[in-house]
Amino acid sequence: MKFFISLNELRRLNEPKLQIEMLSQMGFYELVDGIEINANLDDPLEVIRLYEYADILDQNDKSIQIHVQAVFSNHYNDYDYLSNALSIYGKLADRLKTRLIVVIHSVEHEAIDVAEYRTLKLLDKLYALRTVYQYDLDFVIENLIRPRMDSTNLYRILNKYKTPFCWDVGHAIMNGYEPLLPLEDTRQLKNVHLHDVNQTDHQPFIYGKTDYYKIISYLKKNNYRGAIVIEIAYDNLRGSNLSDKLEDYLCQVALVKNAYETISSLNYPPAVKKAIL
Repeated sequence: MKFFISLNELRRLNEPKLQIEMLSQMGFYELVDGIEINANLDDPLEVIRLYEYADILDQNDKSIQIHVQAVFSNHYNDYDYLSNALSIYGKLADRLKTRLIVVIHSVEHEAIDVAEYRTLKLLDKLYALRTVYQYDLDFVIENLIRPRMDSTNLYRILNKYKTPFCWDVGHAIMNGYEPLLPLEDTRQLKNVHLHDVNQTDHQPFIYGKTDYYKIISYLKKNNYRGAIVIEIAYDNLRGSNLSDKLEDYLCQVALVKNAYETISSLNYPPAVKKAIL
């Protein structure tokens, strides 16, 4: 497994070189395999910073993946908007010479059948644009907090398109589900978002609502090889300044990574290990 952090509000952060340098002094390169970035494509500075982050990470053998903004899916019927967005992501994939994961949301609507229909239209356009322009992109759809589409509502879409799935564990918990996927769904599992929850999502692991030991054990049992994105909102991190908050973020990664290493090192007989994992 790989371990990522998530960055958004790129205008609010330091310029990428300084940001990565701050993180590196705190152990970023030892703890983290990459960054999932959410950039506002309507903000030229954020687009520039997206490319700068990608270049710095690539030079240091780290990975990048994309998490589109929530408003992205509202443009399900807008070829111009989607074409421009995919051009930015596609050119980035070409520049890095790698296939980029692009995490998307379903289209929001109070009626689930309408949300499903519009989400299918969104996917139709994304797949068409990817084919026409031969962009090296993987679209991965994320379960959301109700009333938006959750895991159960996404099943028909996942089955129709065999679309890769981004499992947000915290969203499942906030929806009141046992946060484990049925085994058959793990075959399409491409990305995992992990965070604690309280009244809202994307919290640090201080509330005890997310049993990350259990989640990691489940993923290992099902041979998951992708990324676990520790997805914590900037304002929920502890500290009064950016440096303190970044340090807290990497501490959260260390908690999860230590759990992974502990589980991986269990020296039980194979039958026992299989049962507990």
